[in-house]
Amino acid sequence: MKRKSEFKEQCSNCEQGYRVVEEIQISREKRKFECEECGHLIKKWNGSVDYIFYKI
Repeated sequence: MKRKSEFKEQCSNCEQGYRVVEEIQISREKRKFECEECGHLIKKWNGSVDYIFYKI
């Protein structure tokens, strides 16, 4: 895995903040991330990039 970028994302429902690391993957990833506080869908993806969310 190779780190591509890092950015911040915020839940549009409860405003919980997340630090997000975007990484290039060899295989395709089909996943989604829901807010750990309220369950609101924050991001959905399907491709050769994966996202790791850290609560801030």
